[in-house]
Amino acid sequence: MKTHCFFIQFVLAISLFATGCSNDDSPDPQSGCDRNRSWGEQTKEESEAVATAARTFANSPSKSTCENFRGAYVDYLEALEKVNTCILKENEAEFLKAIENGKAELQKLNCNQDFQS
Repeated sequence: MKTHCFFIQFVLAISLFATGCSNDDSPDPQSGCDRNRSWGEQTKEESEAVATAARTFANSPSKSTCENFRGAYVDYLEALEKVNTCILKENEAEFLKAIENGKAELQKLNCNQDFQS
């Protein structure tokens, strides 16, 4: 259960970090970023999906809800990687480290465990 709580906390922290950014975060029109939307807005759909999957998994842990959470989490990390050029240079190292930490934690998620206990 500790693993479930950690994942939910991590996902919610990343979600808050992502949605808390303003439109001014797009550093360069040549970077491929959508200048009319922050990177948080560009990943909002994936962020909401992973938060929903995390809540479902926490409320009803099972192999199925775990796999749904894993899939949503992978999609979110991939979406974050796609917008990494939108991050201000002074925040880039922290942003990339958060993605790497997310990948490392995802590797620890065991959806084949017994969720009955």
